Amino acid sequence: MQSRAQCNAPPLPPAPIDTAVRRAIFTPVRPEGRSLDLLREPIVIHLIMAALSVWPLMRIAERAGRARWPAWLMFLPMVGPPLAVTLLLRGPWPNHPDPPRAVHPRTGR
Repeated sequence: MQSRAQCNAPPLPPAPIDTAVRRAIFTPVRPEGRSLDLLREPIVIHLIMAALSVWPLMRIAERAGRARWPAWLMFLPMVGPPLAVTLLLRGPWPNHPDPPRAVHPRTGR
C-alpha cells in the first residue's frame, strides 16, 4: 500500500476552523496580552445594559411612589437585576381611583 505522498494525489483541503479558535487567532492583541475588543467581555456588556436600564427603573419606581435606590442594584452582576425587580414589585402599590367617565350631553349618563 502506498502512502498519500507516493501516489501523487492532490492534498486534502484544510479542516474548517472553529469560530472560537478563529476569534482567538485573528483578534488583535495588545502587547500586554489583552484583547482590544472590549464589547465581547461579559462584564462590559453587563455594565452597559445596567447603565441603560437604571434610568427607566428609577422613573417607574418614582411614579409608583417607591424608593428609587433599588434601581442601582442593576450594577451587581447576576443578583442585581432579579433583586432590583423583586424589590420594585414587592409591597403595596398605590391604588389610583378610576378616571371620571365622560357624561353624555343628552342623556346625562
